[in-house]
Amino acid sequence: MLELLEVLARAFLLLGRLILEAGAVLDISLRIPGRCLLRCLWPPHWFQPRSYPGWLESAAGCVFWLLLMLGLYYLDQNLSNWMSS
Repeated sequence: MLELLEVLARAFLLLGRLILEAGAVLDISLRIPGRCLLRCLWPPHWFQPRSYPGWLESAAGCVFWLLLMLGLYYLDQNLSNWMSS
């Protein structure tokens, strides 16, 4: 359980760093991946294109980047364990 909390904390810190480094393009770096994630996963959009509120696109963008960071972290841990054994 402690490992999971550590992974989540590191992922949030990486996401925070990404947001800080993005600076003025914060809107682009969160909303575009969020919009794509919503279009892929949200069934009402499959039948008729919809527009989403900005906060929802930004929240989905945060989820996208968080999942990406978690995946990269686990990949890094598994590769380092595999290389050391």
